[in-house]
Amino acid sequence: MRLFKDEQTNRRFSRMQWRMLFATMIGYTLFYFMRKNFSFAMPGLQQDCGISKSMLGNFLFWGGIVYGLSKFVNGIVGDKVAPRKMLCFGLLACTLVNVAFGFAPEIAARLGNGEQGTGNGAALVWTFGLLLVLNQFFQGTGFPPCAKLIAFWVPPKELATKMSVWNTSHSVGGGLVAKICGVLMGLGVIGSANQGVGMWRWCFWVPAIIAGALLRYSERDKAFSEWFALHVQPIWQGGMGRFTSLFPFSVNEIVIYLAIAAAVFFLIRDITR
Repeated sequence: MRLFKDEQTNRRFSRMQWRMLFATMIGYTLFYFMRKNFSFAMPGLQQDCGISKSMLGNFLFWGGIVYGLSKFVNGIVGDKVAPRKMLCFGLLACTLVNVAFGFAPEIAARLGNGEQGTGNGAALVWTFGLLLVLNQFFQGTGFPPCAKLIAFWVPPKELATKMSVWNTSHSVGGGLVAKICGVLMGLGVIGSANQGVGMWRWCFWVPAIIAGALLRYSERDKAFSEWFALHVQPIWQGGMGRFTSLFPFSVNEIVIYLAIAAAVFFLIRDITR
């Protein structure tokens, strides 16, 4: 699609558009690395830490609730914050939380009686629960900046095609972390009858290491944003105005979201009684 009269400017815009697309794909793939890894670490958490399947199910339930609420809240925040800063902050926060996941027994020992092991039951459960809630909350900072950048950089006539390309980051992230964590947990059975003992820690550490190493690439939109504001934004300022609103929800949408939030609240209250 030609946006400029100058062919050189058109080519440069196309290159920068694809670089933005791949940078956000890498960024969102890393979010998947640090969200889907918990499920693969669960057998080790059961065996090594003595956490029951029922409690792990509670972790996943509350994590899903927090993740959904976080995407709603951060969707509003994302309209007010620079995408690069929000994306990088979320990735950095998830990286630190995943590192802490691997040290959860040691953290629980400090919060409990000072001894590691399954005897710290309550402290260990609270530690994992708190870390999972924090991780899921920061996970909600991933999609809003990506959606904002794509909406800014991709003209409406190309949006469906480019968004389809970007959406492959979900499958790529989920598939790669499944392979990585599967191999890691498999290493725990070598010379041992206890599946995954100790290796669950690396299900958190390895994705965190990969995310930390690639974090720098995902923040490379600063120059893009400046070039966009100078050359592109004036062209479709009117057509993109709806994406720059500081509060993009109508009154009816707000009422619906509040009703859903109230229903979830009363459901959780009844379940936890």
